[in-house]
This record gives sequence, structure tokens and C-alpha cells, in this order.
Amino acid sequence: MKKRFSFTILLTILIGLLPSMMVYAQTYTVSPSGYTSVPSSNVTQVSVTFHGGLLQVKATVSGSRATFTLRKNNRSKFQNSGTYVIHYDSYSGDRVKTNIQVPAGSTNPSTDIDLNFSNGSKKYVIALKSGSIYYYTNPTTITASFAAPTTPSSPSPSNGATSVATSGTLSWSCSANDGGSTLNYDLFASVNFNAESSSWTSKHKA
Repeated sequence: MKKRFSFTILLTILIGLLPSMMVYAQTYTVSPSGYTSVPSSNVTQVSVTFHGGLLQVKATVSGSRATFTLRKNNRSKFQNSGTYVIHYDSYSGDRVKTNIQVPAGSTNPSTDIDLNFSNGSKKYVIALKSGSIYYYTNPTTITASFAAPTTPSSPSPSNGATSVATSGTLSWSCSANDGGSTLNYDLFASVNFNAESSSWTSKHKA
């Protein structure tokens, strides 16, 4: 992505670029990155027994949307139709999405949810009802973070250029990790070059 603006200078200068407002792109990471392990035991909540030993789930994230894909640990088809619920934290936690269908004969039913948080982590557990039997998965953790923009590069005119025209267009390449937001930069100019240290001094914000 290129940023451009017109400028006028009276002297040969060095142009320096620094991000002045760090705009970070929202990203999400998933743990585990593949399918969860199979719960090793049954658990009872009030009068309902949730069975372990069967279900696994894998979460993938695209943008701010997560896809949860179910499978049986032996990779066989779901013989009976059923419905499942995505919960926060545990099989008895707050419901994120309900009444998701599992067609009979399917092998990898999936569903999507919006990730409506921008920091911290959330755990998701799926509880499936097939016939009169309930099953559950081990939790999947999704963590929100931000990716920093990259350092500006490929300036034109090049860094340290001499005999630059007194007017023209300055451009540089910048990060695409701005999440669609505005990424602002500070522009610094200097007219003093120290040959001994190969550095410019007396920088001034343009």
C-alpha cells in the first residue's frame, strides 16, 4: 500500500518516517490449533449426564468470525440427527449459539459465530444432544490480540538522496495491518549530514 502527498523543499534533505499513531489490526489465535482432545469422562449436571469419549471440535478464525467444526473421534458419520449448543467456558456455561443442526449421515458439521470481543480470551465448549444422549467437547480457547503495523519502507526519493527537486511527490510503502483504519505518520527532515558518523542531525518534524 502506498501513501502519497505533495511537498516543497528548498534544500537537499533527508526524509525520515515514523508512525505517529500506532493503529493495530485485530487478530485472533486459537488453542489448540487443531481438534481438541476427547473428554475422558462423563459429567452430570443436575439430572443430565454429558458423555465424554466421542466428540472433538476444531475452531478456525477468519477476520472476526470463528468456524467450529465437529467430528467423532473415530471419524465415523453421525448416525442420528441431533442439535448442539456452543457455550462459554463449559457445557453448562452461558449460551453463545443454540439449536445448531447435525444432519444424520454427516461427518464434519460446522457453524460460524461472530467474535465480539477485542481483548483477552474466551473458552468455547460444545454440547450435543443426539436422541436422548448428551455429549460434550473439551474447550477451545480463542485469544484476541493486535498486530503492529510494519516499519515504513521503500521511500521515494530514497533515504539520503541528494539533488532532490524543490517540489514533487513523496511516497513510501506502509503496513497493510491497519485493520481498515487510518495509519498516520510523522515526517522528519534534516539539512545537516555528519559524514563521520554517517548520520543526519538537527531533525525537524515537517
